[in-house]
Amino acid sequence: MEIGREHILTVPNLVSPETIDILDKYIRTLPVPERKAVDFKKDIPNPDIQNIIEHIRDKSYEAISEVLLAPLGLKVKRVIFEEEVQIARFSEGIDLPSHSDCPQWKFELPYFDVTTLLYINEDYESGEIYFEEFDYAYKPVKGELLIFPSY
Repeated sequence: MEIGREHILTVPNLVSPETIDILDKYIRTLPVPERKAVDFKKDIPNPDIQNIIEHIRDKSYEAISEVLLAPLGLKVKRVIFEEEVQIARFSEGIDLPSHSDCPQWKFELPYFDVTTLLYINEDYESGEIYFEEFDYAYKPVKGELLIFPSY
């Protein structure tokens, strides 16, 4: 199956704005170094925040099923490999170089990898995600889930 720009999808308001604000406020208190992601189960001891993140993960799975898989006539039977939810915060002026979340990735049914990103704030400059293969730049919006193949 060929992938295209149509497989880069967004889901507005995945969770309530209040939930996003609670998470944003908490994360701003964490000493996250430049370009380091934290594992929410190991690095965040607050059970209320862990519950919020688990809720976001579950809503992300639902969104993947509804907006990516259902239109293709597919459904998730089981998740074979799940990387734990990570939270990344970048210091001012940091750019993430072009990369693949799964370099060996192939969009071959019945197995393929999907990346989801949920932005919890938008008080930054630049910050676009650029998909070189499609010459497409996406400017994230607070509370919006971005879903794309992990190629």
